[in-house]
Amino acid sequence: SARLAKEFGWDPQLHDPELAVAKGAAIFALSRVVYKMQREAEENAGSDAEAEREVANVITEVARQYGISEETVRHLSGKKTHSVLSKAFGVGMHDRDTGRDYVKHLAFANDPLPTGDRTLPAETIDHNQTEVLIQLYEQAGTVVSDERSANNPLDDGSGCITGIPPQPVGKLAKIDIVMSIDEDGLLQLRATERSTGNELIIRITVGLSTEQLGHAINAVSKISISG
Repeated sequence: SARLAKEFGWDPQLHDPELAVAKGAAIFALSRVVYKMQREAEENAGSDAEAEREVANVITEVARQYGISEETVRHLSGKKTHSVLSKAFGVGMHDRDTGRDYVKHLAFANDPLPTGDRTLPAETIDHNQTEVLIQLYEQAGTVVSDERSANNPLDDGSGCITGIPPQPVGKLAKIDIVMSIDEDGLLQLRATERSTGNELIIRITVGLSTEQLGHAINAVSKISISG
C-alpha cells in the first residue's frame, strides 16, 4: 500500500471480503424490513400527518427490536438497495434428437431483480404423452453450464402437468413456460399446455432464507454503516 501511495498517489483501504458481504447483506435485509413496514404504515394512515407519525413509530420500533440507533434506521430507510441473482436458474429439458438431458437457464447470475417474465416454448417428447414433469434447477458451480451435472435440482421445485390429450402422429403438445423472480427472491414458474389450458404453478424462494436474513439483520448492530 505504501508503494501505491508513493507511485500513484493512492490511499488504498484494506477490506475484509467476508465483512463486506455481511455488511451488504445486513444493509439489504434491514432496509427491506424498514421499507415494507413504512409502506404498510403509509397505506393504513388516514392522513399525511398520521403517516409521518406512523413512519416515526416504525423507525423507533425497528431500532428497539434490533438494538441499533434510530439514526441508523433512518439512514437505512433512505438507502437505495439493488439485489441481483447470485447464480443461474432454469428448467430441465430433454433433446429428442440426441437423448441428452440438459438445463435451459432463464435467469443468470448478476441479473437484476425483479427479472420480469422469462419465457420458454417447449413441447412433449412423444405424441402419446399425457403428462409432463417440470423440474427447476440452480447453477451449482462458479461457471454456468447447461449440463445437468453442473446444476442442482431445487427442493420443492418440481411438479407435473397432467391431463394432456394424445396428439396425432407427428405432432406434439405445446407447453408455454414463464418464469420470473421478484425483488424478494420469490421464483414463480407457470407452465401451461396450450390445447387444454392445464397448468402448473411453482413458487419457491431462491434468495436468502429466513434464517440467513435474521443473521444478516442482527449483524447490523455490529457493523458501522456509512455511505
